[in-house]
Amino acid sequence: MKLIGIDPGRTGAIAEIDLEFKLVRWMALPFREDNILNADILKSCFRFSEAYYTYIEKVHGMSVWGTKNNFNFGGYFYQLLLFLQKYPHELVSPQAWQRKVNGKSKGVVGKEHSKASFIRMNPGFGTIKNKHNGVIDAFFIAYYGGLTNNIVMPKDFSFIEVDYESSCP
Repeated sequence: MKLIGIDPGRTGAIAEIDLEFKLVRWMALPFREDNILNADILKSCFRFSEAYYTYIEKVHGMSVWGTKNNFNFGGYFYQLLLFLQKYPHELVSPQAWQRKVNGKSKGVVGKEHSKASFIRMNPGFGTIKNKHNGVIDAFFIAYYGGLTNNIVMPKDFSFIEVDYESSCP
């Protein structure tokens, strides 16, 4: 069974969890030079029709980003929604998936909490860099989908970063 999670946005990522092999294939969201989501790469690298379900983070703009950044973010988000229209998918709020996978704790919040949870759950991942924030969120968005559908979700996955130039059909 496969679950797909997507963290939208210009620095977002996609993660495909294969529960049978405890394998996560992931990549940063691919954009063309004109800042349009490259749906051809997504279709060639990930089998959305074979996924049990696809989950995408339901996010909104923030006033601190400014008008241009909010407009661009909305464009990226709706490009993803348009691409996913023919596949079963669900929008998941950040609060919902973070509460489910991180639980409640005091002191550490947001990205740092998710990063700490990710490291505990997947100690073999290796060094976490800033570029991994998107994959951590995408992984947990898909993981949340499994948990909310009463799917037994393992831990300690193997991770493969998908290089669309060399590893996609």
